[in-house]
Amino acid sequence: MTVIKCGVIYKITYPNGKIYIGQDRTNDINYFGSAKGRIIAEDFTDEQRRDFTIRREILLTLRHKTIHDFIKAEQRFIRQYNSDDPTVGYNGKWGHIKPVRVEFVEVKNESNITNGYQGHGARGALSARRLHELSISARQRRHGILHAQDRHSKR
Repeated sequence: MTVIKCGVIYKITYPNGKIYIGQDRTNDINYFGSAKGRIIAEDFTDEQRRDFTIRREILLTLRHKTIHDFIKAEQRFIRQYNSDDPTVGYNGKWGHIKPVRVEFVEVKNESNITNGYQGHGARGALSARRLHELSISARQRRHGILHAQDRHSKR
């Protein structure tokens, strides 16, 4: 188990008052987080971005703790400050990978799928796009749903 010598949980405050809670396992004075810049940029005009000051505040220093301890502490502060609410902060779901239900497509008749692809190399080779199309249609037929990633690509 990896133990981190010294790190911090910090709070970044932006000029609009919104916050971002993060962890820095190196305690680097120049680290200002990994919030999604695209999301933050939407909250500021070009003129506001010309003179921009943010504040980094250390909420907790952790010494000789595991990565799991860092994650738990960060999550505790995110809940405490409610920074995953988009009206309050930038720790929302857009900044993290959302867990999705993973489903596998069982191929019962390989010859139907590989038809037309056998001339491109090994038997059964599929293009990534075709495999994606097959897996989406199978999920839709079976469950009537799309994965979060598929929903975004269909918009």
